[in-house]
Amino acid sequence: MHPRIKPLIVALAAFAPVQGMAAGIPTLDEIVVTAQRPGFSPFATDTRPVSLGNQDLSASLSVMPGAAVVRNGPLTGIVQVRGLGGDRVNVLVDGMKITPACPNHMDPPLHYAAPADTESLTLVAGASPVSTGGDSLGASVLAKSRLPAFNTEDDWKNTARLHAGYSGANDGWNMGATISGASRDWALAYSGNLAEANDMRFRGGRVRDTGFASSRHRITLSRATTGGWLDASVGQHRTRDAGTPSLPMDMIKDDADWINLAWSGKVGDNGMKVRAYWHDIDHLMDNYSLRGPLAGMYAPATSRDVGLSASIDRSMAGGKARFGAEWLGNEFNASQWTSAGVFNSDILRDGSRDRLGLFGEWEGALANG
Repeated sequence: MHPRIKPLIVALAAFAPVQGMAAGIPTLDEIVVTAQRPGFSPFATDTRPVSLGNQDLSASLSVMPGAAVVRNGPLTGIVQVRGLGGDRVNVLVDGMKITPACPNHMDPPLHYAAPADTESLTLVAGASPVSTGGDSLGASVLAKSRLPAFNTEDDWKNTARLHAGYSGANDGWNMGATISGASRDWALAYSGNLAEANDMRFRGGRVRDTGFASSRHRITLSRATTGGWLDASVGQHRTRDAGTPSLPMDMIKDDADWINLAWSGKVGDNGMKVRAYWHDIDHLMDNYSLRGPLAGMYAPATSRDVGLSASIDRSMAGGKARFGAEWLGNEFNASQWTSAGVFNSDILRDGSRDRLGLFGEWEGALANG
């Protein structure tokens, strides 16, 4: 027998039982799965409630599809969406565009919103609507604080909400309170949050530069008007000695104050929103206060934002059209100084940015199916 024929016979013999086994396998019935195709949405949104157990509001975004949080210290989370971050992700806190003062972004915008005082977080993935400040390619994140509710009766009614927490890993504690009163036309609320923690424990000791202390206070006055309501908020944020072991500097001080005025309502058949705000940050970081007595560098920075916006909504062409205008002004200063006075420099002195925009957008379904 030719040497190449024998292996072929063996292979055919081995294949024959397999054919017989295959013939004995029962045939399954066909299963058909049907579903309705979802309607087309130009901007995919995801709105979630906020977890009160987090000291940093950005932690609540980590459960949203496509979103990630870069930890930049115990109180700082930089938002990334689908691999894009920084200025490519537009973040608004109660409609305010906040420019971080820290060159290392130890103070991203969500750093200035208290989780216990925030009603919801909305993620708009992909290119953002122009009405949310749409010069960002990655996404928009909208943080909305809890506003005081009006009473259904003329009499004044008071309410209170308290919360507290403790973490054994760093001897951390937090407590807060929201006290509000309201009638049919007026509402007043105070929200306060305090938090403090030592360096985090591990089996061999503690992780240096992981402690922090922070406080937040906000007062909101709301007034029902003809066809709408007016909200006026003033707030204060204070952070002290927030260590940042992943960076060569720590956040020694971060103070912010703000005023936010907003009116929402209807003018005729059109919805209308008007907002004016002022947000001021005084920031200081160094590399020696929490790391030892050696001479080092400290870096003060300031950032001040002023914004105005107005928009009108109306039903048009089977959808909703929105027209508006926005102005944003920012003043920025950042410096580096050595504690020994040998090397001093300005990163940016008397920097300013102004942005003025007009926008129009339409949202609706172009076709069914």
